[in-house]
Amino acid sequence: RSQQKWWFLSEADADQPGTDKDIDYYQHKSKKWQEKKPPDYGWLTCRSGEDPPPVLKSLSVMVPPGEEYNTLEHKLAKWAIENGVIELVLGDSIHREIVSRSTELIKFLAGMCNA
Repeated sequence: RSQQKWWFLSEADADQPGTDKDIDYYQHKSKKWQEKKPPDYGWLTCRSGEDPPPVLKSLSVMVPPGEEYNTLEHKLAKWAIENGVIELVLGDSIHREIVSRSTELIKFLAGMCNA
C-alpha cells in the first residue's frame, strides 16, 4: 500500500463514514508537507463533484468564545505538563532514540505555549 495520504471533500455516510458509502466530490493526494492540513489547491473532481474544483482558504480554527483553553490540544498539553512528560523525555535517563522520536511532541508543546 502507498504511504501517501488522501484528502476528500465529501458527504460522510451517517452509519459508515470513511467507506465507499460516502459521496466524494473532490480528492487530493497529499505530498508529505500537506499531510497535516488540506491543501488550498490541486484538488481533483470526483464523479459527484462539479468542475472546476475548489480553491480552499484557511481561515482559522473555530472555537466558541470562552472555550479557547478547553480544546483537545490544550487538554493534551496540560496533561503532558502536569504528568512530567518532558522530564521523562529529557530528564536524567535521557536516551537519544527517545529524544529523536519525541520531536513532534516537543514542537507541539512549544507551539501550545505560543497559542
